[in-house]
Amino acid sequence: MNTITIMVYLFSFLFIIISLIITGSQKKRLESVLLIALLFHYILIFVLESGVKYLFVIDNMKYEQDAWLTAKSWISNQPEIIALLTQTNLYTRFASTIFYLFGKSPMILTLFNSILGTFSIYFLVRLLRELFLANTDRQLQERASVAFTVLISMYPSHILWTTTNTKDPMTILFSVMGLFLFFKGTQGHLPKGKRGLFFLLAVICFYFEYQLRPYVVGLMAVGLICGYLYLFFSRYLSQKNLVLLFSCLILIGFGILDGLHLDFVATQLNLLFETRMSFSNVGLDDAAQSSFLLNYRFESAWDLLLFLPQTLSYYFFGPFPWQAVNARQVFSLIEPLVILIALPITLRGIRKAFILNRCVTVLGLTMISFVVLGQALTISNLGTIFRHRTFVLMFLGLFTVIGIYEKKTQSC
Repeated sequence: MNTITIMVYLFSFLFIIISLIITGSQKKRLESVLLIALLFHYILIFVLESGVKYLFVIDNMKYEQDAWLTAKSWISNQPEIIALLTQTNLYTRFASTIFYLFGKSPMILTLFNSILGTFSIYFLVRLLRELFLANTDRQLQERASVAFTVLISMYPSHILWTTTNTKDPMTILFSVMGLFLFFKGTQGHLPKGKRGLFFLLAVICFYFEYQLRPYVVGLMAVGLICGYLYLFFSRYLSQKNLVLLFSCLILIGFGILDGLHLDFVATQLNLLFETRMSFSNVGLDDAAQSSFLLNYRFESAWDLLLFLPQTLSYYFFGPFPWQAVNARQVFSLIEPLVILIALPITLRGIRKAFILNRCVTVLGLTMISFVVLGQALTISNLGTIFRHRTFVLMFLGLFTVIGIYEKKTQSC
């Protein structure tokens, strides 16, 4: 670590301590918990900076190397602002700016990543309070917000990505901000001008998200469209009949696709298999043994449907205990255990969320369902899933906390 890195770290560390003292004296529980979480991440950053982080996330090296090469070209050529804005990778551009200002200091970049992760939690807390718990007791809002902050701050994947240098904290932040602003715009009681502003800001956030992880934006868009279709048809059909209708349509659609034997379907199934193979990193991750279900062949549309339960089990609960062959995978076993424990509470929270805000719940669930399906079908590497599912788990954490909140109200 150079002198600038040490100064920045100590200054920001002391700033958090002072802010924590101020918020504590003013009895601002949520702000205090957010600062404690950030402080905890800062301490982990210092520990991981010894080089341990490269054992957990080897992609750190790639992001840091690309950012430093870009920063060096800026330093030597003094580029115009247009050149800065035309860089293809938004996170590399951000990281290069940090290196341009402070020199090659990966630790300073990681500090900014942890701040981005803290803001992601902040906007999810606002979504929880303003869209689900707006009409509840203020004390319960505070308790639920603090519980959510503690839950997400201690999630292994959230800790890992906010204490290393990958694009995931920025990706998650733009996704969360976009959804918060979009859902705020759906609230009918707001003036049209204000709703329009929320939608415009949401589009901007999704545009930045598209620069980082395009497929997620596409899946979210399809999910939101399906959510609106569900809300439209629910005016005329009961929820039970609507679910039955959609299930029948899906089965009929798969039957037709399978019966017609279209070349287009065969091509797409083969493309899916090739995509899974590309995600597997065969030959590169043999030591980790993190690839799964690589031998599954998609001979027909029905095979795709039958494949879903298997890949979803890996998506949410992988790696399984018998698959852990090194320290990294033993560490990653914590998260599936948390998911398993939280599952019944989350389901309880989803039922309660339908009562609190039906529109946001439907749109949120359809959106997150398509993200899950897209990732589960195409990603065949547990390490990659561990990274990409972080946003999904953070969003589902809202329902987990609502489930805890609902249980507490029943016992009161």
